[in-house]
Amino acid sequence: MRKILLLFIILFTSQLFSQSEDSYLPIVLNKEVNYKWMGKDTKVSFKYPIDIAGKTYYAFNKKNKDHNISEFIAISNDTVYFYNEYTKKHMPKLYFNAKIGEKVGLGTIISRTKSFKSPKGKIYRNLLVVKFQNGEHVEYYKKGVGLIAEKNDKRFTLYINE
Repeated sequence: MRKILLLFIILFTSQLFSQSEDSYLPIVLNKEVNYKWMGKDTKVSFKYPIDIAGKTYYAFNKKNKDHNISEFIAISNDTVYFYNEYTKKHMPKLYFNAKIGEKVGLGTIISRTKSFKSPKGKIYRNLLVVKFQNGEHVEYYKKGVGLIAEKNDKRFTLYINE
């Protein structure tokens, strides 16, 4: 009976997150998005839920011909968490609903209205821009899509391949 209940909870939770298309980081299980990462065609996706210290995390995979990287993240009330293996704590990475200039976890929201044009001519508007602790790392999020670009040490990388 416990196994059936656990399976039901996992399936129900997966369906809940599958409906989060309006999020800055939508978790849609097994949906692959094509990105350019390190100059290579890369597929990113959320693969499966896993319980880590009592919280449901999702495997976020980034895969191309040279790399296959997974990290586990959780989202609760628009806060993105990662699990710190060293401290054995759930740590907030960023909070999507923070006010401009507000620091939450490792990130500070610096804009919700940033726009840019991709090399293929697609214009991305109303991007959420998050600057991280070191100030040299900035991430750009699009509602319904997720992370689409980042800037590291003045190098701008567009991930989405459109």
